[in-house]
Amino acid sequence: MIGRMRKTLVLVAVAASVAACGSDGEDDGAMDGAEAAATPDAATRPTPQRLPGTPEGGLEEWVAEIRTGLSALPELVPESLAAAQQRTVQLYVGRQEWLERYYGTAGMLVADTSATLPRAVMDAEARFHELLQLVTEGAPTREAVRSAVGAVDAEFERVLKAARAESPPPIPAAGARGAG
Repeated sequence: MIGRMRKTLVLVAVAASVAACGSDGEDDGAMDGAEAAATPDAATRPTPQRLPGTPEGGLEEWVAEIRTGLSALPELVPESLAAAQQRTVQLYVGRQEWLERYYGTAGMLVADTSATLPRAVMDAEARFHELLQLVTEGAPTREAVRSAVGAVDAEFERVLKAARAESPPPIPAAGARGAG
């Protein structure tokens, strides 16, 4: 069981890395989290580029897609556990990882890592990890999945509230080039 969980988490990590970084092997010129954190003044940072593979939409659309996709998850368990696992991994890699890449504490569009939004994104990430673990280990009950989905949903409500209050910059448009 632990071996299967490790395999799933490795697959999630590899897929997320490929999705977030692009698979062409070229440097896209975007700053990574360490570079962003090391820059003392956001005004002196190069304008980030839209990363290859970034899905359409932005923060609010991605959160809506995650919430909608996860809402039916409890009904899949236990009869269609494989479908529940697949949906959870797809939403995690296809949307949550992008939220983290752009708006998490080391996100490309984060000027103030002490702001509420980056922390809320990372808290949502933690709850999502718990849900991933639940659906990939053993045979979760419908009620356990419902509870975990509720915890993820509550964190995303915090993400939306913080985003509305802080008005973070939008995802760069397709074809946008950095200024530095």
